[in-house]
Amino acid sequence: MGRAGATPRGFTLLELVVVMLILALAATLVLPNVSRGLRSTAVRKVVRETAALMTHLRQEALREGSIKELVIASEAGREELVWEGGRFEIPEQARFAGIEGGWQDADGTVHVLFYPSGGGTGVRLWLEGSGADGPSFLVSADPLLGTVKVERAQAQ
Repeated sequence: MGRAGATPRGFTLLELVVVMLILALAATLVLPNVSRGLRSTAVRKVVRETAALMTHLRQEALREGSIKELVIASEAGREELVWEGGRFEIPEQARFAGIEGGWQDADGTVHVLFYPSGGGTGVRLWLEGSGADGPSFLVSADPLLGTVKVERAQAQ
């Protein structure tokens, strides 16, 4: 679009607008998948941390010959795991969808015990992403053996 025989010097405004529209369209298609992936990563991290903590408490109970307790608390909408010597706050991208086992206080706090014999009170925790399309997992501790198992599950 210039004089005959002249070399082009750059892009026209129309070409720049078309490229910007293509980039905007690509971003609207990609960003939801990126945020879903980040949520999924956060849930998987919480599942790994929870299973590792439960396994650790069982091993500590066996090694030390004393009862170890895991407390699942919810304060002001934030959920956390508390044990002797530590605390793990559940990030907002993940949440407990259901809890079975242990015993529950009047305020909703759940206590799970791991005994020196290897067993415990047992617990089943359903963890899921905060979004409707996030993954769901079941983390369970067997009451008789105390073994911890993780499996993909549907929310309770």
